[in-house]
Amino acid sequence: MATGWLGWAPQLAWETPIIEILMAWDAKLHYLKMTTPGGAASAPVKPDKKVNARDLRVELRAAAMNRKMT
Repeated sequence: MATGWLGWAPQLAWETPIIEILMAWDAKLHYLKMTTPGGAASAPVKPDKKVNARDLRVELRAAAMNRKMT
């Protein structure tokens, strides 16, 4: 995803924590939707706080598991 969708160099992709790659990918998707004619035609959906909290916990847990211990 980092080297393909985001166009990052392989070394940068390996050195970047997964949570940052996912955040960059979400930002790129948002950018593409906002800049594509008709891309944001649907009404915005109110986010579900429980789903967002669960997703955040999963992403933080994944980031913590991939963190280098010194």
